[in-house]
Amino acid sequence: MLKPQKYLFMKIIIITTALILISVFNSDAQKIVKKINASVTEKSVESKLGFLASDELRGRDTGSPELDIAARYIAEKYREYGLQIAPNLSNYFQPVQLYRESNAKTAQFVYNDKIAVYKKDIVFLSGDNKSYQGEVAFVNYGLEEDYNGVDVKGKIVMALPGTKEVNSPREYRDLSFEKQKIAQKKGAIGLVELYKSNNRPWKLTVNSLSRDQMRVARKGDGEEMIFLAWLADANGEWEKIAKTTKSEAKVMISGSLSGKVPSKNVIGWVEGKHPEKKKEFLVMTAHYDHIGVTYRGPEEDSIYNGARDNAIGVATLLETAKVIAENRPDYSVVFLALTAEEKGLLGSSWYGSHPIFPLNKTFFNFNTDGGGYNDTTIATVIGLNRTGVTENLKKAVAAFGLGVTDDPVPEQNLFDRSDNVNFAREGVPAITFTCGLTAFDAEIFKYYHQAGDEVESMDISYLTKYTKSFVYAAYLIANSKEKPFWKTGDKYEEVGKKLYGYN
Repeated sequence: MLKPQKYLFMKIIIITTALILISVFNSDAQKIVKKINASVTEKSVESKLGFLASDELRGRDTGSPELDIAARYIAEKYREYGLQIAPNLSNYFQPVQLYRESNAKTAQFVYNDKIAVYKKDIVFLSGDNKSYQGEVAFVNYGLEEDYNGVDVKGKIVMALPGTKEVNSPREYRDLSFEKQKIAQKKGAIGLVELYKSNNRPWKLTVNSLSRDQMRVARKGDGEEMIFLAWLADANGEWEKIAKTTKSEAKVMISGSLSGKVPSKNVIGWVEGKHPEKKKEFLVMTAHYDHIGVTYRGPEEDSIYNGARDNAIGVATLLETAKVIAENRPDYSVVFLALTAEEKGLLGSSWYGSHPIFPLNKTFFNFNTDGGGYNDTTIATVIGLNRTGVTENLKKAVAAFGLGVTDDPVPEQNLFDRSDNVNFAREGVPAITFTCGLTAFDAEIFKYYHQAGDEVESMDISYLTKYTKSFVYAAYLIANSKEKPFWKTGDKYEEVGKKLYGYN
């Protein structure tokens, strides 16, 4: 048993040691915050935004020369900051193979004496320029098993969108092309999916699909495919007709085009300083494309500059690269500027199936994206409490006078509508850091995918604090004592366990 004097002495040592450790920790935190304040300034943030969202880049549409200019700008910033070129690449560019299908100029769908008006009731995702005619066969969801006992040769297939489990419009689209291949294999001449969604109004879907459509290139592109259409059917009227009627439908398509579109992700990295942790990677992402130019009349601004979506994210990514390169953390950090997010998360989809850094060695994806802000006192994190980084995020924003909030509109399923989801689907814990969002209100829609989304309309002081918060959060995650993982019960937990070999 310790004597009172020795006990007191040991207690003093323990307390003193703890105070020293706290002092050192606080000192280290103060040092990095001071460095971030010195590096990330209003001028440095605004200059990046000013270039990326300039009229000269004409909205950074995927496949445009202007998007290539943006990619070169990002790559040269990587070079300036001293980022390394990724393994197996000769420069900062990862080639991404995309395929474009432009919408028909005119189209018609007639069935059971009902006419679906093009771009009001029906849109075509693909199809050759010709006329089609055939009996309609309803095949439930249009999956392989739904064709058992159903002869669709020479017929137009009509099906429900998605599956019983999948009801996201973005996932509808991915599945549509798989269903198209199944229908073609079964001998059908076309596939019409009956669009039903409470998550995304039909009008917004039409506006999106009326622009040129892109997808990741796949084997067989350029070969003749059956037509693929989405038909609005919120009240189930078309479904009822298809189930009870055997009359023919007539389809006419003209003015559509298709072809390959080369693009690129922009990748650089900083090797960690810890001898073991440096073998694993924090992947930072932001998409650098936007929606380009849409003519709105001779007196109207037709350039959709995309300052909020997503020049902010790219500027934030670059500011983070600058700080991380000068203050190497324990883990290695990859900086990945993604193409074609606006075309369906295609750059991140390509990376997910063609990773440069092994996904089972990628311990976290920290994405930044957004459509604007309506609260300059906070940052919003989509997925705030889904992984083990919550305290780091709270600490980071507090250091620069901001608060943090979770997804304010979970019914919009924002988590699955940005590039983070293509990492999550592989099992990698992933979240999206975005500007202060409390609701989808008039302030958001004033700028979201609008020609007025320009740098001059933004609060640079707030965006600088926001950027500093993101930089600090990245630094803290890249120095984590324990790797973050999905919270128990998260829908991506099991695939994450499989990816990392957890029991």
